[in-house]
Amino acid sequence: MRTTDGLGSGGTAAARRPPSEPVYDAVALGMGAYARMAFRVEVLRRRGWRLRPGSLLVSTHRAETDVPLLASALYLGGRVWLHRRPRMHFAARDDLFERGFFAGFLPRLGPRGRRALAPLSAGGLLPLIRAHPIGSATSLSLGRALAALPAEARLGPDLLPDAALGALAGRAAELRRPAPRTVVEARRGEYADVLWRRYDRSELAAPALDAVWRRRMAEATGQLRWLVELMRAGEPLVLFPEGSPSPDGAIGPLRPGLGALVRRGAPATIQPLAIAYDRLRPGRPRAWVAFGAPLAPPAADVETAVLRALRHATPLT
Repeated sequence: MRTTDGLGSGGTAAARRPPSEPVYDAVALGMGAYARMAFRVEVLRRRGWRLRPGSLLVSTHRAETDVPLLASALYLGGRVWLHRRPRMHFAARDDLFERGFFAGFLPRLGPRGRRALAPLSAGGLLPLIRAHPIGSATSLSLGRALAALPAEARLGPDLLPDAALGALAGRAAELRRPAPRTVVEARRGEYADVLWRRYDRSELAAPALDAVWRRRMAEATGQLRWLVELMRAGEPLVLFPEGSPSPDGAIGPLRPGLGALVRRGAPATIQPLAIAYDRLRPGRPRAWVAFGAPLAPPAADVETAVLRALRHATPLT
């Protein structure tokens, strides 16, 4: 018996639904409105910049608010709102497509809030705004790992790493409950943020998880292939090559796969983008979105060249 309810099941192989232009425009305008209300935004861009077909746009990742800032700068500043083509596509972490995303992602939610949001998923909306999943074949959320196991499978050090067992037990103690003993007990909405945490294959190395790792490899390969097809068709693609917001403000390292994407997708140009915040001044924080000098796709050592371009583009605050 396999459990299909709760957190972390499916989602990454999102249907390739055609985009909806009204939804795309509405979300972009909403992000722009949020960015302007939340920050004093300054865009540092060369005069006359336009979104070009075949561009790979790579950005630093400082905070979760980077997405509305960047989307606003590109959509409004690049006058994308005037034209149906070209329009930006976005590579997004594949766990954003999973059920339980809101319950696991949003901070400071109480148990009731996580339980209420656990059934919800953004996976149906994201393809409408040209967002496509991209994941790593070597890391996996705890929720996805548990979703591949029978509901009655017992949790223990032979199945999960100590860090995962400790996090589940800690949350249970906060809820004044016994620590979950089986998969079905752990896959509850109250544990959503714990299930959202990612682990490497060396940490989730139990033989019972071999099948999910094989599926993970196939998913990641298919996701990369789809992005390559988009780029070969001349579609502009926006990517955060660091994968997730920097925990300490450093730029890099870049996640594996960028070199393969550039070599196979053959973008016409690579556009570095960099985001910076200054939260020390009174009032609304300041935010900058800087457009660096475009570069031709390097023949070798793509990651080094892109990392250097991102660092050069970053505004000093």
